[in-house]
Amino acid sequence: KKMDNKGTRFASVRAAILDGFVHNYREYLDYLLSLNVIETDNHFIKGEKCRGYCFKSAYRGQELKRIEITDHTLCKSIRKATETWEKERKKALKEYAYLTKWWDEPGLEIDIKGSTRWIEEYKEERYYDILHDEDLIDKEEEINKLVDTCEDFKRQVHSIHIRDYNYRFSGAGHRFYNPITNLKKELRAFLSFKGQPLMELDKKNSQPYFSLALLNPSFWHKPGKEINGLYFKEIVDKGIFQRMTGGRGKIKIGTSLHAVIMLLENEETQARQGFGGFQKYKDCVTSDFYQHIADIFQPLYPDRFNTRDKVKKEVMRILYMDPKRDKAPFYEPAITFENHFPFVYWLFSIIKEIEHNTLALLLQRIESYLFIDVICKQIHASYPHIPLFTIHDCILTTKGNEHTAKAVIEEELQRWIGYPATLHCKQVTKEYEPAGYEIAFA
Repeated sequence: KKMDNKGTRFASVRAAILDGFVHNYREYLDYLLSLNVIETDNHFIKGEKCRGYCFKSAYRGQELKRIEITDHTLCKSIRKATETWEKERKKALKEYAYLTKWWDEPGLEIDIKGSTRWIEEYKEERYYDILHDEDLIDKEEEINKLVDTCEDFKRQVHSIHIRDYNYRFSGAGHRFYNPITNLKKELRAFLSFKGQPLMELDKKNSQPYFSLALLNPSFWHKPGKEINGLYFKEIVDKGIFQRMTGGRGKIKIGTSLHAVIMLLENEETQARQGFGGFQKYKDCVTSDFYQHIADIFQPLYPDRFNTRDKVKKEVMRILYMDPKRDKAPFYEPAITFENHFPFVYWLFSIIKEIEHNTLALLLQRIESYLFIDVICKQIHASYPHIPLFTIHDCILTTKGNEHTAKAVIEEELQRWIGYPATLHCKQVTKEYEPAGYEIAFA
């Protein structure tokens, strides 16, 4: 999915991980390159991007085969690397036992027959669509991508079925990734926990909602210990903090952090004078935000804001775009956003001034902190019997526990953000009738 979003077929490969399994991994990659089995983008940026690799066209679109490794030396290296990695992971996640216990203990199950059948039906439907799409030029490439995607679906399902999976925190946003994070939404319907169906508690318009924390001066500059709530310095990683303070670690004139505080203080002054620069944005976010945006933008850009999914996509584009590009014709909606929410637009532009992904990382960190460090921890402390599985701004639990979990989520979000939260609750696990035959994994 990430590769599709970036428009690339190359998967980045970290040398440090490969070296943990096979010290001369480079020789194997060179060998495969020389045989034209794989190809590389040869694009490496230290600290930012690893070289990417992918199969050559002759090897794409093929069903995967599982082969048992019998070489003693290789098995020993894999076992040693796995043990080392597992030890490091347990050390890093020691404080999150209330979350990881549900992955370590048996209980999460997936309907292997139903999910496999769904994958095959999905494959057949998409194959038919590709063949009959008159506007599609390279149908062979699309079919290859479809096969690869479905094989990946099978791999994910199989890994959950045999409990061969991993979980970890990743990135400056400190998001928790686990076996169901990237599982296709339709395949989550085949999940259950000890035979019990799973319920989903999803925070609606989560990123705009979490952005409300950034409008609070105490988030950036905590006035005193008596103030409770989110505090920028306490939750972000060192890299983001240094970025916002110009590498000084303190609030100095001329830094992004100082500019943010000045803007917030100016807004507070204007609010006292009756202007209230942020209030319109707050009102929209705490009601039906995407509908408000659609009402404003759809008449101006009818093809880009005519469905709710498109509206969500465009909002994320506006929030996370590089402010230096807002004069480009494609980003014209950003100027419309600025006209309606000037203080908000300026605030976000200051945050993105040095590196435009800073806002995205900040909102991800707020999301992760609240859902993982606050909400899940609180639910487990009060109700240790309730299973908890997270998908970023969404929590899954067993049927019958959803109302208890929902009450805690709403209470904690209200307390930490200061505004009521709207949650969408629905059953994830579906009843699915297989066609009467089993499709084995390749």
